[in-house]
Amino acid sequence: MSEQSALIRQLLAAREHWVDLATGKAVKFRRPLEGEFEGMFRGNPKRFRVLLEDVQRFAIDWRGFTEADLLGKGIGNDDPLPFDAEVWRLAVGDNLDWLQAASAGLEEVLVKRLEARLAARGNSPATSTPSSATAPTVA
Repeated sequence: MSEQSALIRQLLAAREHWVDLATGKAVKFRRPLEGEFEGMFRGNPKRFRVLLEDVQRFAIDWRGFTEADLLGKGIGNDDPLPFDAEVWRLAVGDNLDWLQAASAGLEEVLVKRLEARLAARGNSPATSTPSSATAPTVA
């Protein structure tokens, strides 16, 4: 393995965060690159928003999911399922509880990143960046 491969793995791993969705269920997101944040300021007025497409796009793993969770008890079995991006896309799009928890968790990851960057620049995160409960607006 080359030094670059090891470095790339470390850079990717540093952006990975688990978000709990429900008891025993979690999804791992790879945080978007900072250069992708601008596209997440949406609406009029522009506000920082995590949407279904973001939750689908940035998920890279899960734990605690079974066929029974996705298809219903008595239809699917209780064996753990390996992560599949297409299955996740369909499942989270059709389960509002998972979507809301995943959106809030991903937004929290992004806000913490912005706060850390502001703090590194000498700005106060408490006054420069809103909490995940209050999304920033852009004029």
